Amino acid sequence: MSQKSPMSGMSWGRFAAMIATSTVIMFFLMYQLVFSLDHATFSMN
Repeated sequence: MSQKSPMSGMSWGRFAAMIATSTVIMFFLMYQLVFSLDHATFSMN
């Protein structure tokens, strides 16, 4: 008898989609209070 864990059915594609969705939400929340594009500067450090 083989017993599968509940997470064994999750594919790598679904995992990558979850990571991409989290990244998009993170960037949206990080830059939502920027009123003009001049205020959003990227650090070179």
